Amino acid sequence: MLEKIDLRESINWKYLILKFLNNREISTKNSWDWKKLLKYKKEIKAYFGVINYDLKIHEADWFAYLEELEEDGENIDTLSKKQKMSFLVSLFLVLLREFIYKKEAEDFLNFSWLISYVELKDLVFSYLQEKFKNDDKKIEREYRTTIEKLKKMWILSDFWENFKINKILKIKMSSSKMEEFLENLKK
Repeated sequence: MLEKIDLRESINWKYLILKFLNNREISTKNSWDWKKLLKYKKEIKAYFGVINYDLKIHEADWFAYLEELEEDGENIDTLSKKQKMSFLVSLFLVLLREFIYKKEAEDFLNFSWLISYVELKDLVFSYLQEKFKNDDKKIEREYRTTIEKLKKMWILSDFWENFKINKILKIKMSSSKMEEFLENLKK
């Protein structure tokens, strides 16, 4: 596949390859980057296909990510190590996913992917209180740290006085991952 790519054109998309190699996903509202990604998606897909990754593009949500391809159920060498999520990050993901499920169920056509700072804090506060024994300074520090981690993962982004929950959440915390987390929580 790679030999069919016009490498003279690669200068137009190689910086996108670097973004993917650094993060395994990109979320871009930069229209120039997005246009380049869509224009060269065939070449970028071919490039990553050689190293056993598939490029998934969600045009409506303006994000793309790499998914590792499996070879007959065997363990294969990976481009990058899967990052283990902390308990708090996993907890926030589950609670955000449940929040979205409830909002969709209430009004599927008109629900918003926005959550206010206060709503999010209310959502997780009781868990944080229990974990950190009502230590308000530690609760606030861990809350803010976890929010920053979720922003780096493109799960949350600032939107005026709110957070926008990005649709990549559905990929990061699939139903099966959510059930697995809840089962482990019960143990």
